[in-house]
Amino acid sequence: MNQGKKTSKKLLFAWPTQTVSFTVASVILGYTTFFATDYMGISPGTVGILFMISKTFDGFTDIVAGYLIDRTHTKIGKARPYALASLGYWGFVILLFSAPQMSVNIGAIYLFVCYTMINSVFLTLTQCSESVYLANAIENSSQSVSVLSFGNLISMVFTMAGSIIVPQLIKTIGTTREGWRLIVIALGVPFMIVGLIRFLVVKEIRNGDDNQISKIRVKDMLRLLAGNKYILIFSVIIIVANIGNYLVSTASTYYYQYIMNDLGLASIMAITLLSVVIVIGITPALERQFGLTNIIVKKIIIKQI
Repeated sequence: MNQGKKTSKKLLFAWPTQTVSFTVASVILGYTTFFATDYMGISPGTVGILFMISKTFDGFTDIVAGYLIDRTHTKIGKARPYALASLGYWGFVILLFSAPQMSVNIGAIYLFVCYTMINSVFLTLTQCSESVYLANAIENSSQSVSVLSFGNLISMVFTMAGSIIVPQLIKTIGTTREGWRLIVIALGVPFMIVGLIRFLVVKEIRNGDDNQISKIRVKDMLRLLAGNKYILIFSVIIIVANIGNYLVSTASTYYYQYIMNDLGLASIMAITLLSVVIVIGITPALERQFGLTNIIVKKIIIKQI
C-alpha cells in the first residue's frame, strides 16, 4: 500500500457528517432530565433510576453489537450497514421530545423505552461499528489520524454551536410540549439527513477475509472483560467520568432555569467551548512536535495546576 498517499477530501469531509449529526442530538439529549421532570411530570428520582437501569442494559448491548458486527458480511460492507442505525437514533430522539400527554407511570415507561433505544441500541450499533467502518474505508492506517482529527474538530465546532443555539430555542419556543416538538423536528430532520452522508459517500474498500480472521466467541469476550485488569480500570474511569458529566450537565440546566431565571444564559457559558476547539485544532501539530504521550502528560499537569 502507498503509505504516503493523502487522504481524499471526499472521505475527510464525508466521514464527520454522522458525528456532527449525533453531536447535535447529544446537545438536545442533554435536556432529557429537564424535559422529563418539567414537561412529563416524572420525579427526578424516578428519572435517575430509569437511566441507571438503561445504562446497565447498555453494557449488554455493547457485547451483542460487537458479536453482530463480527459476523456481518454484506455487499455494501461489514460495518457500513450499521451507519443506517442513525435513522433509528434520530427517530427515537424525535419521539422522546414529542411525548404526548399521558399518565406519569405510562410516561416513565415511554421515557425508558425511548432512552434505551437511543443509547443502548442505535447509538451502540453505530459506535461499535465505527472503528471497523473507518478501517475498511481507508487505504492505510496513517490516514485515520487526519480523518479523526478533522472529525473531532468539526464535532466540537457543532457542539459549541448547538450549545449556544439550543438554549435560546428552548427559552423562546420550548415553553410548551408543542414547542419542544417543533424544536426537535426542526433540528432532527435536517441533521438526520446530514447523518446519512457518511453512509452514502464513504464505501468500504475491503470487507475482511473470513479465512484469515477468526471470529470472536461471546465467552471469549466475557473472559477478556473479566480477566483484564486494565479494561476493568478503564471501565471504572469511564463510569465515574460519565456520572460526573451527567451531574454537571443536568444540574446546570436547572441552575440556569431556576436560580438564574434564564435558561438562555447557558448559551454564554457554551462560548467557553471555543478554547476546546482551539486545543483540538493545534493538537496534531503539537503531537508531531512533542509526541502524543508528552502532550497528554503536560495537559494533565496543567489541568491540576
